[in-house]
Amino acid sequence: MTKPARYSTAATLKKPSQMFAPDHVQELALLRQNMRILREEIDKKDAPVYWLEFFLLVAEMGEEGITTVDASEIIGITQGIASRIVKIFSRYPNPVTGKTEGYDLIVEARDSVYRQRQRVFLSEHGKKLIARIAGI
Repeated sequence: MTKPARYSTAATLKKPSQMFAPDHVQELALLRQNMRILREEIDKKDAPVYWLEFFLLVAEMGEEGITTVDASEIIGITQGIASRIVKIFSRYPNPVTGKTEGYDLIVEARDSVYRQRQRVFLSEHGKKLIARIAGI
């Protein structure tokens, strides 16, 4: 009895170079490599993709930064999840242990126009990680 097509083994799958144009293969390989760098930096092999997408969106916004409301709408996550990502990727004191926790990849600052809003930016550590990913 043969397996249905959806259960194909890796040996029967086409190589990426057979499925996509050469420049797309390179872009996909680079994307995969960059995602691995991000996962290794936060030392979490099972990091949700939206964590990585959030970090890259903050990097994309540069000096302008982005609010968690805008980021959550762009990525398609709830504002609560966006706030949790900000906490995880920031540096913050643990109220129980008193130790500083978080990945120190992003920082929050008040919006210069709307003082009640917080905007998210890359920290110095986050900028170094983006430079590493971009090969700068």
